[in-house]
Amino acid sequence: MQTGQIASSPKRGNSMTRPRRLLFLCMLGACLGMLLALVDRRARAKPSADSGSGESKPVLRANSAAESKQDESVSTHGDQPPEDASPARKAAYITILAALDGVQEAAVKKFGRRPRPDDTAGFTIPYKAFVNTQTQRVRKQLARDLGLSEFAIDQIKVEGDHSGWPKR
Repeated sequence: MQTGQIASSPKRGNSMTRPRRLLFLCMLGACLGMLLALVDRRARAKPSADSGSGESKPVLRANSAAESKQDESVSTHGDQPPEDASPARKAAYITILAALDGVQEAAVKKFGRRPRPDDTAGFTIPYKAFVNTQTQRVRKQLARDLGLSEFAIDQIKVEGDHSGWPKR
């Protein structure tokens, strides 16, 4: 046997062709990516040592259950006039609407117009991002000014929209 011939022979050496090698590397990368995603998801699902006894998920479920019960009570008693439709809530509703309208006006002032259905994402996404960030700022400011939580502000807005309270 001649060792020089075996090493230089293409059939006896590396049997993987270039396309097969590329496919193998792509599949290996995909498997590695899925493995890393699985490990990351499991790490996020576990409660951290900082969160205490890991009660964060049940608390979130309890809050969502309380909100769904509240939504059910609003939807089932929608025909009855709200019991807490005080003038202070109506005044807060007017303030909330004015602030949210101010966000829309600021967005139109900055971008020139509102997005249309035929607009590209290059215009629509920055517009919506601006509106979302400004809305969050306005909600926090309203919560401080009115002395209410952001959830209470959302409730007042939904209640006013549903009941047809005056907007001015």
